[in-house]
Amino acid sequence: MLDLSPFDLSQFIITDNGGVGLEYSLIYRKPAMYINYVEKIHNQSYKELNIEPIENCFKKNFAYEINVDEIKNIPKIISKMDESFKLKIKNLDNFYEKYISNDKNPSNKATKIISEILNII
Repeated sequence: MLDLSPFDLSQFIITDNGGVGLEYSLIYRKPAMYINYVEKIHNQSYKELNIEPIENCFKKNFAYEINVDEIKNIPKIISKMDESFKLKIKNLDNFYEKYISNDKNPSNKATKIISEILNII
């Protein structure tokens, strides 16, 4: 008998501003809703890099964002979320190709980014 995880059984995920929503949508091909509570910024100098964080790009194009004061509206949002995600999912593969699988060796990509940063400094 096949054991299914809660992710397998779920229809969507509701999360904070972490990365699990992106992973969930890419792996399970299901919608993610983010509650904007606290920004998770690990690099305080990220704006200097002039690169949009992958999580922000994903949220803007594929996820649903709400503020804490909108939590009472979640049932209404969920009813619209699934149908809207079905239209967006066509572009999910393009997102994956552009941001995730475009370099077969992540360590080479990291080395290139570090080299570019060191040349800037």
